[in-house]
Amino acid sequence: MLWDEDRRRATHGACDPRALPDEVTERAVLGVAARLERLSAEPVHRWLRESPLLADTEIGPRLRRRRIDDEIDEHFNALRAVCHAPADRLRVVNRLVPVGLARRIVPATINRLAGHSEDWNRLRPDSVEPKVVLTPLREQNLDFYENRVAARLVDHLWGDVVARLNAVTRIDAMFSDLDRYVADAVNRPWRQHGKLFELIAGVVADEPWKDLAEARRKELGAVRDALVALRGSGILRGVDRQVDIGTALRATNLFVNDGRYRRVRDLWHAWVNDRTGGDQECDPVVRIQSWCRGFTVYTGLLLLHALDHLGLLGEAGGSDEPAEAGAVASFSRGGPPIRLTAGGGGATGADVTLAWLPTEVFELAVGGRPVLHVLALPHALTGHGRTAATQEETDQLTSGKPEIPVLVVYPGTFEERQALPKRSRLEVFSGCDSPVPWKHGGVRLLPVSPMEIDSVVRLARSLYSVLAQERHRDHPISVRCRQVHAKEIAEGADWLSAGQAGLVVTRPPAPGELARTQARLQSLRGRAAGRPGGVGEVELLDRLADEITVAAETIAEYTRCPVCLQRSPDPWRAYRRRPDGTYACECPQGHARWELRLCGSCTRPYPVIHIEPVLGDVELDGDGVDRLFGSHIVSTPCWVRPSVFLCPSCGTCGVASTVKGVGCRRCCLEERDLATG
Repeated sequence: MLWDEDRRRATHGACDPRALPDEVTERAVLGVAARLERLSAEPVHRWLRESPLLADTEIGPRLRRRRIDDEIDEHFNALRAVCHAPADRLRVVNRLVPVGLARRIVPATINRLAGHSEDWNRLRPDSVEPKVVLTPLREQNLDFYENRVAARLVDHLWGDVVARLNAVTRIDAMFSDLDRYVADAVNRPWRQHGKLFELIAGVVADEPWKDLAEARRKELGAVRDALVALRGSGILRGVDRQVDIGTALRATNLFVNDGRYRRVRDLWHAWVNDRTGGDQECDPVVRIQSWCRGFTVYTGLLLLHALDHLGLLGEAGGSDEPAEAGAVASFSRGGPPIRLTAGGGGATGADVTLAWLPTEVFELAVGGRPVLHVLALPHALTGHGRTAATQEETDQLTSGKPEIPVLVVYPGTFEERQALPKRSRLEVFSGCDSPVPWKHGGVRLLPVSPMEIDSVVRLARSLYSVLAQERHRDHPISVRCRQVHAKEIAEGADWLSAGQAGLVVTRPPAPGELARTQARLQSLRGRAAGRPGGVGEVELLDRLADEITVAAETIAEYTRCPVCLQRSPDPWRAYRRRPDGTYACECPQGHARWELRLCGSCTRPYPVIHIEPVLGDVELDGDGVDRLFGSHIVSTPCWVRPSVFLCPSCGTCGVASTVKGVGCRRCCLEERDLATG
């Protein structure tokens, strides 16, 4: 059910069971959400103590051996023997055979011969010489109760073992990702080291998990391979596997007196006990509603971790009383917005807030103006594995053009995305930093998973990109004033220019330049004060002096390094102005180079942080950016040339339509698809 807040009515529809994610993701998200529901009135730093990754309470039961594993080891040989050499029964059936092979005839033989002349070899004056006759034969029959149980048991074990193996494989992959993050931490900005280590400390601290995951993966893989051989045996092809046999077995002669079938019965009972002692069946509607609520809460936790990763939640001053306002505020549905700090790399110079609206939408605002809506979509967009369905649902989601950009967060895994063609893979992972070039609706899609630490990083990257663009929305800085004042103040000051609406601050002023401008303002103020009726002009000049000082400080903030957060001691030297109104800066300590560029396609300005050159032929889709750059980029590098970046507004690199961009496997994908049909 969808609730339309504007029309105040509910919209009902069908729910595809395949829209739910895998069982591991569902249980992990619901476990986190259950703990967070109790923290609705607690400070934000209490939320941050909860990890968005798979918890130990979920890892342990999936990696440890269960009773059913011992039962499989004990009784599997008996199940194999039953499948390859099952007990059978003989049944009498009438078959058409050549006359020479017939040993008996029955009344049905005469009836068949009398009514089917095609069975005759020739007609005699007083009789018929038959060619084929209907004769009773005894055939093997495997389709009875005990064999149905054995066949159904193979199917049940196959489904359970494959599901458990997939879960263990994903857990093992998660540990590999954690190892990769630890190894790559030295190459990441130092501000992110602590946040990453805090995020993964609770998982990697327990080293036996890694060895246990590898061991369980090998054990379950061996059982799966053994079941593959049984699924191809004759018993599965000879019985009706759709007949309902229930869970409680009847005490038949074979199950009591035949040793092989008796052990199959014991293994069946072990499987039933394992299922009964595990997940309890619940109403599908209740399950779906719980999942929807839980995923929204989980998305809220991811947002807080992403903001903390960017340094926008401040630092706790103690175990109970953090120093920053953003850390002490409570985070709850429909509650007041939490105020973020301005010290992060995406600082805008204005108040940044995050609100959890009653409509279950998370709103990021700058200076009271919403700049991004984050929508938690519990639908597993890539989970059903059907490319056509995924493409259709993606088109429906991204067809709208909202006034405020929307980031749709949905449950998805790396394996699901890699199974999609390149076009679909780019569309289902199109964060705010790298929208696809053929989608211009302002809706971005971002997959998350409790099995991927990259979920926090990619969400932080999208938030960082939005805030960085918002930071440059008013660049260059303008100060409104009278035209006559603007021309006189800007004369001789090359860091100021007179525009139609007033003054434009083109670069940070040197200390002497700002002092001379203030002195000129004082001179104008003195002349205005000496004229009759000049009180109003004096007030305007006083306000203009303050606004110029603020504007000079604001433009100097563009020289603050987004990595080490240190502002250049000489902003007027670090800020390199360009004729087109953009700029470039470099950290004095060499931590980063950043600039503002104009897109060659849509001509909009967008910020860029230069990264190390990409080595090799790398496809920088969303997962590739996760692995190589983490969260500390505001615009994604071009697939062809790392020195060129994708515009966050139109999704192209600005050279895609030129001769240089013909070989791009991303920006020119649309034309190649159309050309090849």
